[in-house]
Amino acid sequence: MFIIYLIGIADSIDAGAVVIATIMCIGTIISYIILQMAIADAPAIATPEDVNMVKKIFNRLSRYFIIATVIACLMPNSKTIAAMVLVPQLVNSDKASELMVTGSKLHKLLDVKLDSWINDLTEEKK
Repeated sequence: MFIIYLIGIADSIDAGAVVIATIMCIGTIISYIILQMAIADAPAIATPEDVNMVKKIFNRLSRYFIIATVIACLMPNSKTIAAMVLVPQLVNSDKASELMVTGSKLHKLLDVKLDSWINDLTEEKK
């Protein structure tokens, strides 16, 4: 039951991680710009505590951005999860074995008929 739920929600988790990663990327860029401005103008405008606070915000946003990006990259979509669950079950089923046997018999029958047809055509040319 959990697998069905995971298949259904996988795309939502992936899309959410992409949105969060995008927001964190924008926030990280803005905080980096603010950090650089604070460092450049620190003696005139900002105190060292302000600069340290901006550095902490930048570091925290950077970590969250990296985590959200990793989740967005590694989270499989619903098709991938369905394939991981269903393909082994289909391959190991009895019906698949029967179809493989029937397919090999059909292949042999077609091979014999094709050989006889080719032999008939070559005899007609002679």
